[in-house]
Formats: sequence, C-alpha cells, structure tokens
Amino acid sequence: MIPIQVTPDMQVDELLRQHPAAGQVFIHLHTGCVGCPFARFCTLADVAQNYGLDCGKLIRSLGQAAQAKPPG
Repeated sequence: MIPIQVTPDMQVDELLRQHPAAGQVFIHLHTGCVGCPFARFCTLADVAQNYGLDCGKLIRSLGQAAQAKPPG
C-alpha cells in the first residue's frame, strides 16, 4: 500500500475530497473544518494554528485516518 502524503500545506478540502474518513479527526478535535466554506482555502497548518493544535500530531492523525480502509 502506498503511504498517503498529508502535508501542512495541503488544503483541508483537498484532503477531505480524497480521504473523507479524515473528517472524523476534525470532528474529534472539535474543529469546524468539516462543511466549512473556507476549507478550500485553509491549509492544515492554518487549522493547527487557528485551533492551537500541534501541527505534527494533526498531520500524523490525519495521515493515519486517510490510510485506514473504509468499512465495508
């Protein structure tokens, strides 16, 4: 399996379109990213800064969620 490249400069919308399961990470962290009209402009680094999150941990969590196989 090819590792998913999740980087700080990736837009939230891009990540969610490619890997919808990553939305659960945003929900778990109580961000407003899922469904936000600015998701196509915000990078993951922006999210970390705006919500006071550790960017490295956010990227790792999103990468793990994106890598997970969808149920079914």
